[in-house]
Amino acid sequence: MPHKNAFKLILTIAVTIHFAPNVMAVSFLDQNFFPQNWTPIIHVRDDPTVLGSTGLLSVGNMTRQSSGGSPNAYFRSGIGLDFGDIINTSGIYLAETYDPAERAITTLNFSYSVNHFSNTAGTETSVLPAILQDGRLFVASAQTFSGNNWVQRTQNNLDANDFFAVDKWFTGQTIRPDFSAFGDTIQFGYSLQNDVAFGPGFQEFRGLDNWSVNAFLAAMSDIHGDGVDNKDIGFWEAGYGITEEALLVDGDFNRNSKVDGADFLKWQREFGATSSLLTAVIPEPNTLSLMVVFGLAFLVAFPVNRNCTLRNTSLESRRMIRWI
Repeated sequence: MPHKNAFKLILTIAVTIHFAPNVMAVSFLDQNFFPQNWTPIIHVRDDPTVLGSTGLLSVGNMTRQSSGGSPNAYFRSGIGLDFGDIINTSGIYLAETYDPAERAITTLNFSYSVNHFSNTAGTETSVLPAILQDGRLFVASAQTFSGNNWVQRTQNNLDANDFFAVDKWFTGQTIRPDFSAFGDTIQFGYSLQNDVAFGPGFQEFRGLDNWSVNAFLAAMSDIHGDGVDNKDIGFWEAGYGITEEALLVDGDFNRNSKVDGADFLKWQREFGATSSLLTAVIPEPNTLSLMVVFGLAFLVAFPVNRNCTLRNTSLESRRMIRWI
């Protein structure tokens, strides 16, 4: 009786085999700062709490210096201010990108060496983690530094809710990046900004060296980057039967471009896991999990010829369909 045997096999595997997923991270770093690997983004905004203007244009720049860093090459940025302006001189690393469609991001760690060369008495400047997604610059909370010397700054365990869009500053609107498998490609970088809206004619120079980012990735079955849970298996149910070009948002948890029973077993083994856990305690399947197991066994025993409407759609439209 092959149908009954298939059911027993699926049920036995799903209930008894539990593996703890490994934490995985991807790293990006640069100590050479060749201009072709970076793009500068200069963003000037007016602080509404500081009144007055001279009509001058606030400006910023970013240049590579071959020596004088910590220890050698570094990026040097300068700004000139009008009244009430804050300038972000940001650098975005072009040499490598990351696509969350392959695996969601849970948290980011940033590290850099920074220097405040022209330190006016009583002033500080700040360094902020920065990312570029869908053409929009996002930054996280600032760390201040002062003094004409190189110091190390690190900012760890940053998730998507720690970032906000620079262009929405002082508007009362909050826009966050998307670290889930629905998010667009991400580029990483840094941002330097003046902490006080001095003016007119205020100038300062800052340096940045030893830039690095570690992106900690979610478990392979975790679409949203918030832990493997029952929400994720719903995408597998919707995508079951896709035989080519399947995406993570289709339920292709083992990343072999199709959605089948092996993806369900991958989800079951990783249930409850987040990237912050070196080991994960996988509970025995609850009622919903067992219902899915029975459904999987039925599909294996009595396969349905499905003509999935998502197979020929683009990545962008498939993300939109899944998001809805």
